[in-house]
Amino acid sequence: MFITYSQLLLKDELERVNENLGQIQTDHETLKEENEQLKDAKEAKEIADREIERLTQKLDEKEHRLDEALAREIQLDTAMVQVN
Repeated sequence: MFITYSQLLLKDELERVNENLGQIQTDHETLKEENEQLKDAKEAKEIADREIERLTQKLDEKEHRLDEALAREIQLDTAMVQVN
């Protein structure tokens, strides 16, 4: 069988296209994996943010209760000083 120069060029071009396709598919898989990792990281960040918010609220409540207890203690100390 006789192969013309044009056919050789087309064959070479087809090989390059197939190589490029293989690289694109590899890149696509890599990007999909990176995307999944980023989704997981985003979810972990959202969970951490919610936990920080919960702990901040809990801390604020404890701080408020401590302030109230301190105010009561000061009132009791003042009352005791006035009695004596």
